[in-house]
Amino acid sequence: MKVLLALLSQEGLAFREEDGYLQGEFPPLTVTVEMRPVYCDRGRYVVKAWSGDPTALTVDMADGFPRYYFHPDCAAREIHEWLKARGRTGPADGGSLGS
Repeated sequence: MKVLLALLSQEGLAFREEDGYLQGEFPPLTVTVEMRPVYCDRGRYVVKAWSGDPTALTVDMADGFPRYYFHPDCAAREIHEWLKARGRTGPADGGSLGS
């Protein structure tokens, strides 16, 4: 998880290590990343996202969560792009990378 945490940081995303997973707060969104067992054939990482305020920004089935990734660099880039498309990149203060 340290490699993925470093890659997320390089993408400008503030995640923190919790008990066995990574968590990032991008108000009103929360994103978590968990390692999967080695025998899982859908990917080594599972990414989940949800909105703490569905009236402000929703995460629905069309967003395709949970998402699975084999490579940490791919997971970090995709998380960044998904958050950027929603104007939600940066630390917990709701910072944004803009366009």
